Amino acid sequence: MEFLGIGYQEILLVFALIMIVVGPRRLPEMAYYIGRFIKKLQGYARVVRDEFGEEFAYLNEEMEAVRADVKEVRGSMREVREELKQVRGEVEEAGEEAREAAAPVGEELRELKELKPSAPAANGNGAAPADAAPEPPRGVPGPAHLPPIAASPPRDAFASDADAEDGAAPEREPEAEAASGKPLVF
Repeated sequence: MEFLGIGYQEILLVFALIMIVVGPRRLPEMAYYIGRFIKKLQGYARVVRDEFGEEFAYLNEEMEAVRADVKEVRGSMREVREELKQVRGEVEEAGEEAREAAAPVGEELRELKELKPSAPAANGNGAAPADAAPEPPRGVPGPAHLPPIAASPPRDAFASDADAEDGAAPEREPEAEAASGKPLVF
């Protein structure tokens, strides 16, 4: 049997050299000091082990808490991924339904676009065809397919309410209003 690579013969040789160097009288005293030294080393080792043991226990608790947090986050991420997959499926289904619903409308629009001429054709004399919509009068805003807006005559700011109730209209100068040349804007 070997201890640190030293066999029995080497241990006996070292013990014999110590007996010769120290001598038989001082050998018990030296053994006492060696025992005290080993006892102090064991005490230091115990203190270090206890001190680091508390630190290691604290670090192990922290590591377990972090592992629990990571496990919880992974679980919640897994749930979120599942929800995202479900929502993605619902969105894709809704998109397919919308495409299917819009397909006939798109076909009808293409057909109408093919049937409707892009610009009204003019007759040989430069006039628009008879079925074309009349152009709205100038100064009257609005789309061409709506009838022109008729403007009511302006009220006199100085006329009293009693005149308006009697039905008598105050006298106005139509030439002055027509001469202004400004279009009516609402």
